[in-house]
Amino acid sequence: MADTYAVPVSCKGIVFEDKQVWLRLNERSEWELPGGRLTSGEQPEACVVRGVRDELGVEVEAKQAIATHVHKVLSSFDEAGGVLVAMYRCDIVEGTASPTPGGEFRKFEVADLGDLPMPVFYKQAIRLAAGKKPKP
Repeated sequence: MADTYAVPVSCKGIVFEDKQVWLRLNERSEWELPGGRLTSGEQPEACVVRGVRDELGVEVEAKQAIATHVHKVLSSFDEAGGVLVAMYRCDIVEGTASPTPGGEFRKFEVADLGDLPMPVFYKQAIRLAAGKKPKP
């Protein structure tokens, strides 16, 4: 029987506005997608809607699950084997994004992702959500 383990889940939104994708600069000086940590009893789609609302101040609909990836981020996750990142393409259904004060949020062209400090799996998921072929 194979070993099993549980990992925390982070639900991220791939949100395009004006043909650009919203990203957040995290405490590791890497760009990442907006979103939040899944709470007990919460469905992933609801989590991503809540997380994007909290960080970008806009209502979205989680339209399509794009990708998942287990990622080792911080030493606190090492015991669990990482964090499961679930990424959803989201459509803005109400409002214009106005990011939360205190965080650094910016929109980027999909073509400009190559040089950004961010995990490759995020770049691949964004390209897929934009209908482009992911680069290795």
